[in-house]
Amino acid sequence: MTRYSTPRCLLALTLVLPLAACNDDDGDDQAGEAVGDGDGDTDDGGDGDGDGDGDGDGAPGDGDGAPGDGDGAPGDGDGDAETGDGDGDGEPGDGDGDEPPPKVDNSTYTAVLMPGTTDRITITRVNTDDPSCTRLVLLRPGFDMFDITMPPMWAVEQVMVWQQGFCPADPVNPHGTPTTGATGKITYGSQDALGTYPCSLNFDFVMDMATNPPLETYWKKNGVPVAGVNCG
Repeated sequence: MTRYSTPRCLLALTLVLPLAACNDDDGDDQAGEAVGDGDGDTDDGGDGDGDGDGDGDGAPGDGDGAPGDGDGAPGDGDGDAETGDGDGDGEPGDGDGDEPPPKVDNSTYTAVLMPGTTDRITITRVNTDDPSCTRLVLLRPGFDMFDITMPPMWAVEQVMVWQQGFCPADPVNPHGTPTTGATGKITYGSQDALGTYPCSLNFDFVMDMATNPPLETYWKKNGVPVAGVNCG
């Protein structure tokens, strides 16, 4: 009697093919559904398909959605150039070490010398951004408690501020006077022929004013001419 082997082969193929269909070559156990399968694709519907490290272990860095995985979530350091998301992508506020933008002083300055037994220079600073008007008087010889570096013998004698964008005609009833919080420097820009008085002044300091609300005045200006000095 003739025996045919075809049914046995078909049966073997039938048993093998379903097993092959269950293996997605991802290295995971559930056809692309395990966490961190490391297969590098994006169409299996499982977490962690795009991690690219190939280990399929679901550890941090597998792109499985956990913090720090570089999956695009805030704080992941993924460099996706989103502003303010904490990604360390170089944008301000991301915690990546950016320095705050420098302060800008848009004030207008005038300075007038009043020579005498004691010399005084009155500086008027008007800032429409605050807004504020400040009158600061330098005295020589003098002494003050501020941490402002100045040319020898000069000191701050008086400071008054008004919280408006102009100075009053009479310097009365100021809105505030300075606290001891003042740091920076005042330097000569140039001097007269005898080296007695400054022809111009440079300002680079911050002074806190005891106003309501408190006001921080930022002085940043070079080459402010001093009226009343014979500078030829």
